[in-house]
Amino acid sequence: MARMQPIGETAPARCLPAVAAAVLLSGCVAGGAAGPIVSRAAPGEYQVSVDGEAFRGTLRPGSAGAELTRHGARPVEGSEIRVTALAGLGPDQGLSAKRGARATCLEAGGRFNGTAIGHHDGGGVWVFPGGCA
Repeated sequence: MARMQPIGETAPARCLPAVAAAVLLSGCVAGGAAGPIVSRAAPGEYQVSVDGEAFRGTLRPGSAGAELTRHGARPVEGSEIRVTALAGLGPDQGLSAKRGARATCLEAGGRFNGTAIGHHDGGGVWVFPGGCA
């Protein structure tokens, strides 16, 4: 029968590979914040149509936008989308404006952030800061 070794002699040797693996893997998740989001979308003016409604959208670099989360507002990076319909958009047409903004961003080759908060500028234009990455 094999002689049993005291736990004190074998535990460190058995734990060493697990500790080494944990240290190596911690470097994978312990990094800082992610780098800045680089927009793939091409700035410019776009004519788009959604369900038969025509929109004119402008995509341009802008300041960070915001999105609401259950923990409050947080910043979102991306290009600013300005969108209007041929007859203008009213302050009560946010959903229609968001559809036009989505189509504008996709036409520009970007990825639309549907959680970016938009606002009506009072002149028939809806603005979505950080809405397109």
